[in-house]
Amino acid sequence: MRRLVVTSLAIATLWACGDNSSTGTVNAADAGNYVLRTINDTIMPYTLVNSSTAQLSVLADTIFMGVDGHFTDRTYQKLVQNGVTTLPVNVTDGTWSEKGATVVFNGNDGSVITASFQGSSLVILGSNLRAVYTR
Repeated sequence: MRRLVVTSLAIATLWACGDNSSTGTVNAADAGNYVLRTINDTIMPYTLVNSSTAQLSVLADTIFMGVDGHFTDRTYQKLVQNGVTTLPVNVTDGTWSEKGATVVFNGNDGSVITASFQGSSLVILGSNLRAVYTR
């Protein structure tokens, strides 16, 4: 059975990947725990995939950005595939840095995700998806 697996930072197949060629720094004031509030202005849960054989929804997601420049992202999902329901939790970690309002997450899995601070929100954009996180 083919499994559909998507994490928020590994929504990398859905999000536009960023360019990590510019180096940034860690702003300790921006470190902290960010909670996913909406995807495309819809509160959780959000259905990413809905086909005749599978439905994948994001139930919740958190990104912890440490003052040491490391991050951990946890995505809580609900996958219904061929009548079987599972509740996978995907974890991605790596390093983060920022340059101005832009934040770059470099995952240990090779993913690179670019986000930006918009007011007090952390926003990830790409492939017709807009994810908004707040502390």
